Amino acid sequence: MHQTASDHRKKKSATEGNISEKNSVFPFAAKSRMCVWTVMLLLIIQASCQKGEKGAVSDNAELDTLRVAVMPTLGCLPLYIAEKEHIFDSLGIDVKLTTYQAQMDIDTAITRGHTDVAYSDMIRAMLLQQAGTQVFVASEAEAGLTLITARRGRVRNLHQLKERMVAMARHSITDYWCDRMADTAGLGRSEFFRPQINSLKIRRDMLLAGTMDAAFLPEPQATMASLLRHRRNFSTSKLTPRLGVWVTTDSTKSDLISRLWKAYNIAAERITANNNESDIASLLRTHYSIPDSLADTISNIVTTKLFHFPEPMPIKPSEDAVKTALKWLDSRSLRTKGYKADTLVIHSAQ
Repeated sequence: MHQTASDHRKKKSATEGNISEKNSVFPFAAKSRMCVWTVMLLLIIQASCQKGEKGAVSDNAELDTLRVAVMPTLGCLPLYIAEKEHIFDSLGIDVKLTTYQAQMDIDTAITRGHTDVAYSDMIRAMLLQQAGTQVFVASEAEAGLTLITARRGRVRNLHQLKERMVAMARHSITDYWCDRMADTAGLGRSEFFRPQINSLKIRRDMLLAGTMDAAFLPEPQATMASLLRHRRNFSTSKLTPRLGVWVTTDSTKSDLISRLWKAYNIAAERITANNNESDIASLLRTHYSIPDSLADTISNIVTTKLFHFPEPMPIKPSEDAVKTALKWLDSRSLRTKGYKADTLVIHSAQ
């Protein structure tokens, strides 16, 4: 069809209008994309900063946390009290208590770096250190033991333990006190059987069931057994040396450990003041596996008779305790040649 000059001018005007419209839209789209990318970049930077802040907080929290391995014994009761009554919080220390039934499980936690402070004994600490584990004695610990004989076994005197089974934990203070008990009774050290029952709860329950003739038990398990008419035949409470210890694996946390001892001392004073029997009874149920029927009675016995707080922590172990443990290791051929334990007791325990 023939186009007139007027038609040509109209077509050209429309084309130029479309181009003008596109040029007006595209700059806006480009600016929008730039804004989106800018916002995304800011979000990424903010997320990175928050992650860094959280990482720093996490690192600081790790530095301010003290991991403590405990056992259901009288010597660990003040730490349970300190946790329950928020004494740790008042001293600005984050303590994570982990309860173990067996000393061997605590040894494993120590060697794997899962704990900073642990309830132990001089013999176990020496065995760990001479094997290359970084472990040091930070304080003496309350670790009294009582030999309880099962009522159905009718063992009234120690010499009647000949060819009987005495439950204990091998290469520990219960093993040592088995030897001392045998010497006291005039028994040969090999004249009775020593089945290794590492778990305190299982050892106690086997005695109560009559599966074991006798067992070395700490408090308050020994009191529970005696209340159920099992017989006390031998006690280490007034004997020396005192071989129970608290060990540490991290020398960089000395300030936290000092505050741990302060919390321990505060809690111990509260126990001796006899004003928290209900808390103790609750702890006996939850951490010590004491039945409800006996928890209140044993709580009263703990505060009025069993728990003694002679001096504040930390307590330096005696030289006799170190020498006795080394001598006992020698008697069992367990001491590594050249090991002297001269770096075992650290300054905080002196």
